[in-house]
Amino acid sequence: MEPIDRAARDLTVASYWMEKGLYRTVAQGLARLGIRTLDDLAALTREELVASEGLGEGALKRCEALLGRPFPSAKKEWIARGLRPWAAWKLSFSRILTLEDLAGHTAQSLRRLGLDPEDVALLERLRGPREAEEVR
Repeated sequence: MEPIDRAARDLTVASYWMEKGLYRTVAQGLARLGIRTLDDLAALTREELVASEGLGEGALKRCEALLGRPFPSAKKEWIARGLRPWAAWKLSFSRILTLEDLAGHTAQSLRRLGLDPEDVALLERLRGPREAEEVR
């Protein structure tokens, strides 16, 4: 895509978000991420939004108000299950919010997320036995 086309698209998307009542900086941040609709926004986790350049806690609160609900996050739940905070954050950032979500991942795919072997071993125990370990 040509730089001018991307800039024009981002401006259009940012205008959409400003019409929804978001500040320009938040609107521009969402546009840079390619978040074009309320459905796109609703699909994000708390960790994804806060980790994005130019978007932080203030943007989080404004976007949650726009959606009428908090963004999903499973960080606290993963920590309660014994995961270290960084690994819990990484799972939630990667939209692995439940044991059901975890079931769709192999040890190899979890390692590719950057998780330590200790965290992967704990997650495998939490996930339970698998019929066949498939490669993702």
